[in-house]
Parts: sequence; C-alpha cells; structure tokens
Amino acid sequence: MDNIHASVLSSLLGTVSIILIYFYLYALYRKRYLGIWAISWLVLLSRFALFDSGLIAWQQNLFYLTIYQIQLLMSGLLYAWGTHLFLSKKLDHSWIYVALSIFIVSIGVNLLQVSLLYKLLLPFVFADFICIWIGMNFLRCVELQGIGHLITGYAFIIWGLVSLAMPFVIDDPLFIQITYTLGGLLRFIIGVGTLVVYFEKNRAELVIKQNEFRLLAENAVDVIYHYQLFPVQKLKYISPSVLTITGYPPEAYYLDKSIVFQLIHPDDVSLLANFIKNMLLSVETPLTLRLLTKDEITVWVEQKCLPIYDAKGELIALEGIIRDITERKRLEQLTLNVVGSMAVTVAHEIRNPMTTVRGYLQVLEKKDKYQEDKQKFSLMIEEIDRANAIIQEYLSLSQEKAARLEPCSLNHIVKTLFPLIQVNSINAKTTVSLDLATIPDLFLDKNEMRQLLLNIVRNGIEAMSSGGNLLIRTYQEDNKTVLAISDQGDGIPPQVLERLGTPFTTTKDSGTGLGIPICYQIAQRHNAKIVVDTSKAGTTFKLYFNSQAS
Repeated sequence: MDNIHASVLSSLLGTVSIILIYFYLYALYRKRYLGIWAISWLVLLSRFALFDSGLIAWQQNLFYLTIYQIQLLMSGLLYAWGTHLFLSKKLDHSWIYVALSIFIVSIGVNLLQVSLLYKLLLPFVFADFICIWIGMNFLRCVELQGIGHLITGYAFIIWGLVSLAMPFVIDDPLFIQITYTLGGLLRFIIGVGTLVVYFEKNRAELVIKQNEFRLLAENAVDVIYHYQLFPVQKLKYISPSVLTITGYPPEAYYLDKSIVFQLIHPDDVSLLANFIKNMLLSVETPLTLRLLTKDEITVWVEQKCLPIYDAKGELIALEGIIRDITERKRLEQLTLNVVGSMAVTVAHEIRNPMTTVRGYLQVLEKKDKYQEDKQKFSLMIEEIDRANAIIQEYLSLSQEKAARLEPCSLNHIVKTLFPLIQVNSINAKTTVSLDLATIPDLFLDKNEMRQLLLNIVRNGIEAMSSGGNLLIRTYQEDNKTVLAISDQGDGIPPQVLERLGTPFTTTKDSGTGLGIPICYQIAQRHNAKIVVDTSKAGTTFKLYFNSQAS
C-alpha cells in the first residue's frame, strides 16, 4: 500500500468513527439532527470509498465526476440542515438555491476542456464554506457550555480551510497525503467534540429541569417526598411545605425518621401499620389519617404515592404527595352535622306522633269490637314499623362515625350471624351456604361489619326467587382477605350499577336505596374496597381488606 492509499484509509477510518458516534447518539436519544448528520457523513464516506480510494477512475469520466460533485454538495447540504435543527432553527433555503446553481455551473464546466481544478473548485468551496460556517456557529452558540463546542468549532474551521486547498493540490501526491491524513484526524476530533457537546448540552438541560422541578416542589402547598426503600430505608427528599403542616422543618425528618410515626394520631396508628404491612397493595389507594403537629394541633392529611420499581420489578422507593385536607374535613363535618341535626329533628318530630299512633293501634286491636279488623290493624302497625326503619336508615347515613377497629375474626362474625341469616332465607324460601377459608384476623369494628353483612345478605336474598342459594365466602387473594357474598338473582341493571353506592339508588319498589351507601361508608372506614361482579346469572359483592392484625 502506497502512502496516498494509506492516507485515504486514515481519512476513511476517521469518517467511519464519526459515523459510529452519530449513529450511537441517534440510537440513544432519537434526535432528528443526529440522524441527518450521520447520513451526511455516510455520503462523504461513499465518496472516499468509491473515488478517493482509487476504486473508480473518476477524474476523466464525465458521469463519475458529476457523481463526485453531487456527493460534495449533498454532504454539505445535509450537514447544514442538521446544524439548523441542532440550533433550533429552520433551514435557510438559500443553501439549496446556491447548491443547485453550483451544480448547474459545474455541469457546464465539466463539458469544457479545462483542468480538474476548475471542475472541482465551486463544489469544494461550497462544502468547505459550510464547514467553516458550522464551526463558527458552534463557537458562537451561547447556549453551549464547556469545551466541547470549542473543540468541534475549531476542528470544523480547520478542516474547512484544509479541504479548501484540495482542488489545488489534487495532482500533488505529497500534499494529497497530508490533506487526507489531517482531514481524517480532524473528522475524528469533530466526532469526539460533538459527543462532548451533546453530553454537555444534555447535562445543562437536565440541570435546568432539575432546578425547575425543585422550584416547583419547594413552592408547592402540598408536601412532596421521595422515600428510598432499598438498599437502605431513608427519606431522600421532602419539600419545605412540611413545616407549615406539621411544624417540623425538612431537616428534622432527614435526621430522625421516627418523627413521622410520632406525628400519627393514636387512633390512626393502626391505619399506618396496615399500610406498611401491605405496602405493595396499599399504595394503590389514598391513605387518609390524622396527625398531631408539633403544637399538638390535629390535622387531617391525605397521602397518595407512586411506587418505584427497579429492572427486576422490585419495589425500591416511594414518591408521593401529602395534602392537608383539614379544611375539607371540617366542611364535610359541618355539612354532616347540619344534615344530621336536621335529620334527628325531623325524625324526632315524625317518630313521636307515629309512636303515639302505634300505641293506640296496639290498644285498639285488642278490643273485642275490632277483632274482625285485627289483620288491618296488624298491617297498619307493620307499615308504621317500616316507616320507623326507613327513618333509622336516614339517621345512620347522616351520622359521621369513627370506626372502633380492633383485631378480630371475620369468620367468627359470619358464623355468629349465620342463624339469623338462615331465618331470613327460610322465610324467603331460599338457602344460604358458607365457604369459610382460613384467614388472618383483621382490624374490624364488629358492629359495623354485622350491619354491612346483613345489608348485603338481605339484598341478595330479596334479589332471588324461591329456591335460590346465597353463598358467603372468605378467602385470601394476592395478600388480601376477601369477603364475597354471591346471589343467584337476575343481576344489577347497568344504569343502576353505575350509581351503586349513591343514596336512593335501588332496584326494589319498596327499597330506600340507603343500605348499600351505608355499606360503602363502612368499607371506607375500614380502608377496604368493594367490588361488584354482576350478570344475569347473579351478583357477587366482594369486600377486599388490605390489612392484617398483628
């Protein structure tokens, strides 16, 4: 291999290296200008491989000479286009007009009997001018920091000046050798410089975004936090607004992570314990609890968090928002108090005369002269009792209760109520069966769970015709304890299913639509979730409990 071919090979290797760099960056970041730059260098590489290497004798061939000139113009135009995109600018169409003009003039010159210098001069000047223009843009770009843009800018300018001499020394082997070798080295430097530029540019943008997000987090009313679970459990970040809500600054939480547990209201400690024990499932739903601030003031907060997993699917961190909902709770309580007060007043004013009427009816039905109407008296008393039951449901719905949670057996509650459930089913000419699996104890309010169970069972029995079977099941599913009550009725219509849990929504002519809303309230107080599966073959109410008693 002679020296000229060796220098061409070095130039070709320099071009290959910069192509690999640009394709690597494009595959990594998918930026359009990186792909255009890579294509520009591929065009230049094809020129080196086909023509400058001597593979094709092009200097005296009109067709190949024209292809050579097109490659020069195309590589320059593509790189100019990519640079405009890199600088967030639109391509100046004057580049295209100049390139077309040079191409037309070059075709005319190619037909003349002149030296190769004149045939290549304009395409080379155009391509080299673009190199110098690109270099100056890299040097003047104030958005680029560091040394990457300086390396790239100066390398482009030097390469443009060196290549500008190419048409004049194309017949001198020594100068051709120097030009190709130096050009290959400069292209390698351009590739490395561009790599540095891009990493510096991304780093600067990342710093700006981090500052924007930090500013947003530090000025947010809600508390924003990041808690690391692996490899070591620790609080990585908590926003300054935590001082306003709890009275403790962020620094206190970084130094002592036990402060979080000290703030929890004694009545809500079990809620937090349940959340931590079943974290993989608990993170799916918001957690509402009370805190005792540094000044012993009770505040309500609602916490929503997002689980962060590693590549193996392991939970490694939690990111979340804690919102002060004290005012919302106060307004809710105020509304409930007003509604409850009105309900109690109305109920009292209605129930008193109804109690009087019921008493007189009981007395009158025992008189001999009314014995023929005894059935009518019984019917009137039943209707008064039914009205009283409806009033009691209104009172239950309007009252804000705090569930008294304690470890107990859900299976035991079901078994205790089973005789009463059987009596109801026998009267309705249906059957009830149990399928109780071994489940852990749960934090429950026994009285509320009895009310929930009886409400759903009563609805299930009423939904079935004679001969139907009601199945009550308990089992474990994905670390959750499930209470499932299935009937064999006709299912719940879609328009009713959409509003299920809303007061006064019912499918029964004589129903009040208050039983299921009360069940939803009870489930919420137990940090549980109700899921309803319904079809023409029947309906299943599933109650999912996240927590386990310790």
